Amino acid sequence: MKQTEFVCTKTPAIEKEFEVGTILAQVLEARSFTKEAFEKLGQDYDFDASMIDHGEDFLKTFQSKIENKEKFLFVADTALDSLFSVLIFIRLLAKIKIPFEVKYIHKDEYMLRGNILIFRDHSISLFNRSEDINITINEGPLALSTIACSIASLYGLEKYSLALGAIGVLCSTTPLLKQNRTLFIRGREILEEERYFTFERIMITKEKRNNMLLYGGDGHVSYSAPMVRSRVVYPLETYVEKNPEIHWNRLLQYFLNPKKQGGTYQKFGEALSTIKADHEEPQNDYTPIVTTLEDITKDAIKEMEKALEPYGVGNLRPFFKIKDAEIESIRKFDMSRGLELSFRTSHGLVKATAYDVPIAHTKLKKGDHLDIEGSLYISSFSGLPTIKMEDIAVK
Repeated sequence: MKQTEFVCTKTPAIEKEFEVGTILAQVLEARSFTKEAFEKLGQDYDFDASMIDHGEDFLKTFQSKIENKEKFLFVADTALDSLFSVLIFIRLLAKIKIPFEVKYIHKDEYMLRGNILIFRDHSISLFNRSEDINITINEGPLALSTIACSIASLYGLEKYSLALGAIGVLCSTTPLLKQNRTLFIRGREILEEERYFTFERIMITKEKRNNMLLYGGDGHVSYSAPMVRSRVVYPLETYVEKNPEIHWNRLLQYFLNPKKQGGTYQKFGEALSTIKADHEEPQNDYTPIVTTLEDITKDAIKEMEKALEPYGVGNLRPFFKIKDAEIESIRKFDMSRGLELSFRTSHGLVKATAYDVPIAHTKLKKGDHLDIEGSLYISSFSGLPTIKMEDIAVK
């Protein structure tokens, strides 16, 4: 065994003990998961503000202001996790009929009067100069959106705020574990179910939707963490970086109305969807797990995604190696920038794709044998289990 490979030897025992399929069992073996750790990974965490440093002090003061119907002023920087946290708080105050105002101020926030909610990158503060109140909650191991949802949940957390929180945690650099993971999973289910116009306009353009309907029979995209990052988070980060701070308020207005239809909203959403963002995805776990084409099924990938997503800091996407795979057919696409290989198995075809990378130009023919390394996903076009090829070696 090479040092760069992990060959599974305990997979059958793990399948039986953990009651999981082969692919997921191989990942659990490679990552040395105990059954307890695996069960914790799937645990659903309630939002609990008392678990946050200074959370109880913040809540006590915040609640007293709410009970007195006092007005709040929001002040925030342009970080996207601040944006989604502000949105969650605004929708909370609007729901319980508390007056508020939103401003973007670079400095001198502490010179403002009244109840000021200050959202900075990695912290939320409640400040009132005349009452000598200054309470700050630092992000710590949680994303700002998770903290915002923890507070909002005490007053009844609406569906759209959960959806906003799901996107918000992907804007943070904090690990996608425990409460953050729970928030993303809950919010993703709502996004899949509700299909809010605000996100759909960015996730998929009319042209892309028509193309998907033509080839895949599904006019929507999956709200997986990598997909949301690439089609929503990264374009928004690029937009904020390239535009003056006034446009942050425009984003705020846009995301306040999940079902809003109209020319202005439609045009703004379509403009956001055209932004090309050059960001790197969170890295894979580059110790490839040796598996077989026979084990790569649609159900196996679904099970792995359900158990392990969201991927990110502290939870990288698994990386696999398939040895001695025989090519059934080859297809070039997008003016030869893309390469698609098909492999025959007892359960049908498994595909492998590479796009706009050097290996997409490898000279291959039907019947060639090769070793493939890459991550696994289900193609949105064909619906088949697919390997995203990142390395190949022709035999």
